[in-house]
Amino acid sequence: MTREELEKAVVELMDSNTTITLSCSLDDWPWAAAVYYARRRFDLIFFSSPQSRHSQVFARNPRAAGTIHGEYSRWEDIEGLQIEGTVEPISSALDVARATAIYLKKYPFVSQFFSDPDAISAVLASKVARV
Repeated sequence: MTREELEKAVVELMDSNTTITLSCSLDDWPWAAAVYYARRRFDLIFFSSPQSRHSQVFARNPRAAGTIHGEYSRWEDIEGLQIEGTVEPISSALDVARATAIYLKKYPFVSQFFSDPDAISAVLASKVARV
């Protein structure tokens, strides 16, 4: 398989799935969390509350591993992607706007949280505001 073929297969797998299980560790305590993601080239974008356990771990140890895969009923059919890298918060307003645009393109229903807050519950709106 050429590099171009491999990159195409990776992009297709990323684009055909929605969830990555992110793994992190702090003080020899591992943790994993499933999050929706969108991609910009090979960078993955996800939104999480700063109070979530994985966000707090990543703030202290940005090293991560993850897996992306679909649902399969037979182990012989499993296709997936295992990755490793670092998790970095998005800090500038321009980068937040870019990341949000990429995320909304993959998940258009999320725009409802911004455009029609009355359509979602007060509890959910409160959670979204903290992400």
